[in-house]
Amino acid sequence: MTESERTFNRIQSFIERSDSDELILLKSHLLIEEIFDRILYLKLTKEIADKLNLAFFKKSLLISGLTLCKHDSELMSNILLVNRIRNKFAHNLEEDIREELVKFIKILHGGELPKTINQKKTYINSLKRSFYFLLGNLWSVYQTSIIFEDKKIK
Repeated sequence: MTESERTFNRIQSFIERSDSDELILLKSHLLIEEIFDRILYLKLTKEIADKLNLAFFKKSLLISGLTLCKHDSELMSNILLVNRIRNKFAHNLEEDIREELVKFIKILHGGELPKTINQKKTYINSLKRSFYFLLGNLWSVYQTSIIFEDKKIK
């Protein structure tokens, strides 16, 4: 099994087992950060990357400077939107994040929402598909970084 197959199986197992928007959001955020770390470990030694102890936003800035995924790209904008929603929820567990996640789904579905988005099953499945799409695109940034890997910063 290839690294990509293992990663996609892992992503699918984490997200598929979740049936609440909060859990899907939190798990997906963790998976995004794991891919961020993989990209950073390609460009920096693990020791240096870990010593930097970067928060999510600062990792996104560094990755934008080290890869073809620039900070104003659609992908990074969507990742930062996920981070904002996650932070809002993480700092107030009573926060209702559904409205913001529906906006996220709409963005990732080209401005369209399923007609039955108000049904829980449609909402959850649309959210899962949105995160699969986002994580798949971020994984392609990692794969591209492998192809164009330069010397590590030590």
